[in-house]
Amino acid sequence: MFIEPECLVCIYNQALKTSKLIGCDKENIKEILNDTNDIFTKYDFNVTPPFVVKDVYHNISKKTDTKDPLESIKEKSTKEALKYVDFIWNKIKNSNDELLSAIRASIAGNVIDFGAKVQFDLKETIEEIFEKKFGVFDYEELKKDLNSARNIMLVGDNVGEHVFDKILLQVLKNKYPNKEFVYVVRGKPIINDVTSKEAQEIGINEICEIVDSGVDTPGLDVKRANKSFLKRFYETDLILAKGMGNYETLYGSNLQNSYFLFKIKCDVIANSLKKEVGDIALLKNRILNA
Repeated sequence: MFIEPECLVCIYNQALKTSKLIGCDKENIKEILNDTNDIFTKYDFNVTPPFVVKDVYHNISKKTDTKDPLESIKEKSTKEALKYVDFIWNKIKNSNDELLSAIRASIAGNVIDFGAKVQFDLKETIEEIFEKKFGVFDYEELKKDLNSARNIMLVGDNVGEHVFDKILLQVLKNKYPNKEFVYVVRGKPIINDVTSKEAQEIGINEICEIVDSGVDTPGLDVKRANKSFLKRFYETDLILAKGMGNYETLYGSNLQNSYFLFKIKCDVIANSLKKEVGDIALLKNRILNA
């Protein structure tokens, strides 16, 4: 999905919010915001939002000499998400469809998104997620594809959210014990996205293999992925991609065997799907302009 003018405003505000969070003074903040405007001039509207965001955050890291500017936010997000694990497992085990409940819980975690313009309360989202109607619901197709797939790749998004991804992976593994699962993370810190570090900290590696994509964008931009990952990516039978960033980079591609799981958190995404901000989506990929 190509960037829209509204995305530039969102990215600019992210730069401001991040600069304040890591304690920059007014002059440093001004310099970072000026740099952000300069970055915007480098691109036309034929790039994805994550592709532009990477430059903004790389610049913030460089200017502040901070490898992972949102490290403290990620730590807090993980601690907060872990509080709900028992509650979610109880909901799943008492549901009529454990897989669907696990998918719902995983989507609930998608509200932990520092980069989103609209922020949702995690507790409120979890309390309503098991009853909320889907805006897009390609579940029957997903079940058919899960049954036929030999290997399944879950592409992660944000830290904190990854706690609920672990639950989904466990439910999938319980339901399909003879299938191979992998969990995909970013190649380096970008916004509050999950890397190998955070995935291992909560034990996802005890359930399945963690694979580093090599990308430095908040969304799986295949042009920036490493070769070893790409080989596995294109050979995978089924891909489940979490979050709006992965939707922005992958939707409409030739990956017919892929699904997107996320909460709609901005007008640009809502308009692209003809849905509302706040809707939840389980969306099968469609090739655009085919």
